[in-house]
Amino acid sequence: MRFTLCLLFILFSLMVHAQLAEPFQDANGKWGYKYKDGKVDVVPLYDIAMPYNSGGFAEVNIGRQYKIVKGKKIMISPGKWGVLHYYRGLIVQPQYDGMMSQISNYFSFNVGAFVNEEGFITGGKWGIINCDKNSIMVQPQYEFISDYNSMDSILTVCKGGKILYNGKLVMPEQNSKGRWGLVNIQGTQLSPFNFSLIRNLVPYLYIMEDAKTKLLGMYSYKGKEISTCVYDSIFGFAYDDKVACAVKNKKYGFINQKNEILVPFEYDKVSRKEFDGGIIMVKKDGKEFLIDNTGQTMKPTPEPYETTFQNAFKLANNSTERAKALFEYEKGLQNLKYTDGQILYLLSQKFTQAVEIDYYSVFQALMKCDRSRIMIFSKAMLALTQQQRAGIKALSQYTIDEFSASQNNTAKPSYPAGVPQPGYGWGKTVSSDKATYQPPVSNTSTSSNSNVAKSRVSEYQAKSLIGKYFTYEKKSTDYNVFDPRSVKVESFVMKIVGLTETSTPESPKYKIRYTKRYGCYAYSDEIDAEKLFYVFDGIYYNNFDGFATCSNCNGAGRWSSSYSHTNDYQYTLGAKITYSGTYSTNCKKCGGSGKANYKSHEIDCL
Repeated sequence: MRFTLCLLFILFSLMVHAQLAEPFQDANGKWGYKYKDGKVDVVPLYDIAMPYNSGGFAEVNIGRQYKIVKGKKIMISPGKWGVLHYYRGLIVQPQYDGMMSQISNYFSFNVGAFVNEEGFITGGKWGIINCDKNSIMVQPQYEFISDYNSMDSILTVCKGGKILYNGKLVMPEQNSKGRWGLVNIQGTQLSPFNFSLIRNLVPYLYIMEDAKTKLLGMYSYKGKEISTCVYDSIFGFAYDDKVACAVKNKKYGFINQKNEILVPFEYDKVSRKEFDGGIIMVKKDGKEFLIDNTGQTMKPTPEPYETTFQNAFKLANNSTERAKALFEYEKGLQNLKYTDGQILYLLSQKFTQAVEIDYYSVFQALMKCDRSRIMIFSKAMLALTQQQRAGIKALSQYTIDEFSASQNNTAKPSYPAGVPQPGYGWGKTVSSDKATYQPPVSNTSTSSNSNVAKSRVSEYQAKSLIGKYFTYEKKSTDYNVFDPRSVKVESFVMKIVGLTETSTPESPKYKIRYTKRYGCYAYSDEIDAEKLFYVFDGIYYNNFDGFATCSNCNGAGRWSSSYSHTNDYQYTLGAKITYSGTYSTNCKKCGGSGKANYKSHEIDCL
């Protein structure tokens, strides 16, 4: 129910903000409101006008005054604050010495604040007002109110101490010590005033810092104690898994919102403060390794599951069979009672392997996986590069459009540009699917039950390779590093220089002669021609005349980065302005061509 209400509130807020006027300042220094098209909604009358909040309410000030002292702007009068509604006008007359928006129509207000000799506002007492009804909910009695949880009617308040702030900007580094606690809207105390800091983690709980020990504890959003202050640090809760990294006695561990220990406090270091897909790198006794969100250590795929998958993938004839191999692999890990974090870690590795051999097989695996496992398969896709993930999205749209065209009897859509066809690996020019070529039937009769293997590559295909450049790559996962995408790569560039037939008329097979480079030394060798057309223990792909896609820019030829900066209107007391743009430059490796010239590097020695 609460989630539904939040969603409706957000949707309403977005609709309101789409049509709200924004603060502007005229030539006389007065503030009003106008729409983006320039139409004035509220004529400039105020000395300060803040932007409308999510409920369409805004604080306005009359009487704020400054003076210039040695070139510095110093406040001499705080003025009086009221509240403006976006269509009802001024609903709270300017009468309060301070006012801060909490949520929608609820504002904290101050009575008795004054400007000290340094130009900062201090003193007075704070309460809560419902501006919609112009009624005081909490009488001014606290030194400060930093937060109002309207769903559960809980206030985060300060007693004692001295609060300094400049306009709406609180200056905590200049505040003298007070004590913070939780109270409800009726004034009932929910926690002791023993805390030097209370942090609101919407919509989960409160993090409390004990004023004496500086250790942290937790309170629920209802104001109930979850944990006493025993933690050195609590780093917040992720929205997906609602798990928080914490430090206790200088050791890292993970807890949930009920203060249940999910991962014991025994690690010296963690790579991140939240689980990304259920796995994280930790350090203990000088060793680094991966664990899931139950504390279990990540390990390589056990046998015979690894060999079974590799054989199934190697023998697969098409994308459908390769996708099936991925399904069977993931199902096997389930049968081993692996956690979702462990399965995700291992499946991510198989996805990165599969896209290099048959990109479309990964798409099929995502589209046809069991509904109960779609979250795991979707998260495994994050192991792919940004371009590869964009290709999956393009294929999804293409599939929808193709189905729609078949139903409506319209033209079939074009296959997405730059996305490999079924059977082709990412960036590969040779299909991994089994060839349909059969050599010509010899006049020499052979037994029908002959076990002699027949070549899948014709003489014409083999000869067409002569003079071409190829790159060989063999990738294997490095289990000593965190990132599931990290692989060890064995690679070299080779030039095809000749052809040798090593076959009988009944079974023609061909070997190709090549030279390859090691350091700046070149030497010759032979290999079955089939290996340049089919996947074995590594992948060969054609560089044509020695050029291949630049790995630094992925063939784009340019590096681009976007930036965006929004001014802090709490300082400028004006409209929020966002400055954005894009910086772009030629790729330094390929000079903007998008192609890496292997001829000028590795092939010089061939």
